Amino acid sequence: KHGGDIGKPLGYYLSHGVTGIFPTTATEKIEDLYTFAGTLSKNRDSYSADVLGYHMEGPYLSKEKKGAHNEALLKNPDIGELHEMFRLLDGRVKFRVTLAPELPGAVEYIKEAAKCGVSVTLGHTDATAEIIYKALDAGASSMTHLYNAMSPLGHREPGAVGAGLISDCFCELICDGFHVCPDVVKLTYSIKKDKLV
Repeated sequence: KHGGDIGKPLGYYLSHGVTGIFPTTATEKIEDLYTFAGTLSKNRDSYSADVLGYHMEGPYLSKEKKGAHNEALLKNPDIGELHEMFRLLDGRVKFRVTLAPELPGAVEYIKEAAKCGVSVTLGHTDATAEIIYKALDAGASSMTHLYNAMSPLGHREPGAVGAGLISDCFCELICDGFHVCPDVVKLTYSIKKDKLV
């Protein structure tokens, strides 16, 4: 939306006491995401608030759990695109990517990302628990907005939610009282404690 020029939105955050931000993009054409990353890296030192990193949420997401993401732009993970994004960020901005680990090529992408120091988080996924465990073993380290847009906890198939809860990974929650019921937030905290974001 901003083509990487996030100076004005960062000024807004700073005026409300936020001194550092990790901007997140939704699914767009990869060329537009490249533009954002390049501009973000080039202008990093000129922003009023500290740009701590860049989180790319999509386009490597499940069509079944796409949420508000544009289905027409969803695609399988591409290691060449990972390397290009890493090059554009030029070591000046940390890179984090949310992906669905059941997509073809996802585990290989996660392994390569881990080698490059890129943080991979799992989300917008219809994966079984077994696939989540494989992705975590490959180097993924967290779950993006646990419960939302992912395969649910079941008593015969733990799904992405169950795998996130019983593994050692970090789990993020949207604690606005709408995306996750407050009682479920309390339950999740009792399980995850210092691994809850």
